[in-house]
Amino acid sequence: HHIIAPEDPTRLVVFVRGALYTNYTIREYRITPPTPGPATKAAAPPPRLISSTPVNLLPRIPFIHDMQITPTHYVLFLTPAQLNPLPAFILGKPAAASLAFNASHTPAFALIPRNTA
Repeated sequence: HHIIAPEDPTRLVVFVRGALYTNYTIREYRITPPTPGPATKAAAPPPRLISSTPVNLLPRIPFIHDMQITPTHYVLFLTPAQLNPLPAFILGKPAAASLAFNASHTPAFALIPRNTA
């Protein structure tokens, strides 16, 4: 998932899933927006990493599909859907086989402070 920061269109926020869906990293990059006008062959400079925030949501292994950002926080919606990646990764089953509803996990929001320096 990726989002352009609402307060600064030169900040790209990327949500990266870790190994076996147990951890995540939220990375923010400085990008150079395209300049209006005729297309040129000059390549834009590569994005520059400006922050990296590790996120550990254990003991849940949530299925995180949506996220939003505010000027000060990342907002993740944690659903009762839980991932068990083993059927897909080990048994070669479709990704949908990795999802299960866990009634003991109530829906919640995770608010993670942003490094906006």
